[in-house]
Amino acid sequence: MNLGEKCESYLLELASITERREGLTRLYLTKEHKRALKTIQGWMEEVGLKTIVDDAGNLIGSHFCKDKNQPTLIMGSHQDSVINGGIYDGMLGVVAPIIALHEIDLNSLSYNLKIVAFGDEEGVRFKTTYLGSKALTGNFSDELLNIKDENDIALKEALKIFGLNPANISESKLVEEKLSYVEVHIEQGPVLEKENTSVGIVKAINAFQRYEITIDGKAGHAGTTPMNMRQDAGVVMAETAVFIKEIAEQTDGLVATIGQASLKPGAINVIPDQSVFSLDIRAPEEIIIDRAIGKIKEKMKAVSYECGVTYQMKRLARGDACICNENIINLIKSSVEENKIKPVYLNSGAGHDAQEMSNIANVGMLFVRCKEGISHHPDEYVKITDLESSVNVVQSILKNYNKG
Repeated sequence: MNLGEKCESYLLELASITERREGLTRLYLTKEHKRALKTIQGWMEEVGLKTIVDDAGNLIGSHFCKDKNQPTLIMGSHQDSVINGGIYDGMLGVVAPIIALHEIDLNSLSYNLKIVAFGDEEGVRFKTTYLGSKALTGNFSDELLNIKDENDIALKEALKIFGLNPANISESKLVEEKLSYVEVHIEQGPVLEKENTSVGIVKAINAFQRYEITIDGKAGHAGTTPMNMRQDAGVVMAETAVFIKEIAEQTDGLVATIGQASLKPGAINVIPDQSVFSLDIRAPEEIIIDRAIGKIKEKMKAVSYECGVTYQMKRLARGDACICNENIINLIKSSVEENKIKPVYLNSGAGHDAQEMSNIANVGMLFVRCKEGISHHPDEYVKITDLESSVNVVQSILKNYNKG
């Protein structure tokens, strides 16, 4: 079994730990999360790493060299998934460095190493992102403990049910100096396939913001309430959605998605008195997003006044644009070239834990080609040969880091 086949076998084993049969569904602080950590923990210990699960639900495998004052390289990604997602997103970044260590003597490393399986990145269960990496960077605020999932379970209660102590999350913060972070991730886009290459080097990660928008109107009978007397929360949502699409189409680099929407009371013959929908908006620069949000708020104010409803925009999460560190980019470049692969550079339109980790570390990312750029879907796929290329490059990164 070569490295690519071994990598795929690990990913398939993790794929069996899912809440649903279709695709991969593994959410934060669930029984599936716990089973996945136990599996990954075994793999980490097999290659000689000492493991802990911190009180934010992150699994960390560590190796310290003789001189603990040497720099620390962190590699990893997230174990959680979206609902009915694919098996490579996130988990490739955890599995690839573990597989690479099968052929590397830890005692040969002249630096400290950590491999992390972050508990939460996708933010599906609690509608906010990077809860795992926020704990490591010290940006996990106490207010986050009060957010609730769709079953009205607060994060602090979910942590306790999982067997963790939310009062100790602040102790997860990494205090080492001279930190670097390298994340391996599928591209989730078509560039590498177009370039006909297995891996690419990320230069920057786009900024993003997420909102929950609530519109409150007045219910009424669908047959007896005249159109000019309605306070229809559904109409306002629809007009706003069309406007958001137009803004995104007219703004270079901006993308916007309404991924969740609901109407209440939800009866076919009743005018909705409330609509609630999500907004995920991304761009290469924060100012582009801020300008778009300003225009969206102006539109909602006008339409809401015209329709006699009220609205509220609650920001759930944000991630600033992240420029990858030049030294880490060069490390990845030399490692790619060492494996006789032509360097290809690209930006990431998706958010990653690297954005949060950039608050405490020099960061870089290695993208891996995925079929047709499909991600967050059961059809997500990476060829074994590309898995092997990614593991080979990771081996080179591990060997070359802290040289010279």
